Amino acid sequence: MLDRIAPYLLSGVVRVLSWLSLRRAHQLGAWLGRLIWHMDLPLAQTGRENLARCFPDLIESDHSRLCLASLEETGKFGTESGMIVCWKKARWLALINQVSGWENIEEAVAAGRGVLILAPHFGSWELFNLYLGSRVDLTVLYKPPELRALNPIFKRVRERSGSHLVQTNPAGIKTFYRALREGRFAGLLPDQVPDPAGGIVAPFFGQPALTMTFAHRLIRATKPVVMFCFAHRLPAAAGYDIGVELAPDGVYDEDSLTCATAINAAIEKIVRIDPAQYQWEYKRFKLPRERRS
Repeated sequence: MLDRIAPYLLSGVVRVLSWLSLRRAHQLGAWLGRLIWHMDLPLAQTGRENLARCFPDLIESDHSRLCLASLEETGKFGTESGMIVCWKKARWLALINQVSGWENIEEAVAAGRGVLILAPHFGSWELFNLYLGSRVDLTVLYKPPELRALNPIFKRVRERSGSHLVQTNPAGIKTFYRALREGRFAGLLPDQVPDPAGGIVAPFFGQPALTMTFAHRLIRATKPVVMFCFAHRLPAAAGYDIGVELAPDGVYDEDSLTCATAINAAIEKIVRIDPAQYQWEYKRFKLPRERRS
């Protein structure tokens, strides 16, 4: 039953959200975040736990304020979906204030190099996908939603500006490798918790975190230029800033732990721009039983 009606419910909600201005959408999202906080739902509990791990020097009241701010930003991410799904290109493009570091992409293109884009759960990563897909030939690796009926919707939305989505299966991964070998762009979320067989424990904010080794294998096999990218949500619905940064040298190391540590350090650098905009509600620090200390 749910499998049949979920696409219609989701489409209806997103359509209604698309009628809102960005300011109104963000006000609604912030309200939803505060509601989650006051109801002490699991998202709030996970956020507090993660922040206590990563910012041990903060007092409890500061953890609470940061967790509430993070829930508000996560709520904004949800209510931005109307803009992401329905707004025409000229309208959402007008929300982007500045793009820093784009010259890094231009240099890689001029050199004929493949580019691996690593975009963590920070700010409006869906908007970044929309923006990058409108400017370059981008292949994105993604894991389909558990509710299969939603997969066509998610795929259509994320491909609407030009991105090409491939699933995390053998055929999709083969396509992903080929994009980089042919000098094109490929993107993934580097802070997703992998299956135990596909991960290594590396520090993130000083805490042990299971980190994907897929990026390391990909880099070693295809020799791309690696870049970390994000869309930073500005206060008072003033729009977004896009950031494009070259990866630190460590990501190219032949040792998988060195690579994973460098990836996490680069993500941490982005998060510190505005810690509230990282998705602390994600269970980033869950470890397999055999890897727990």
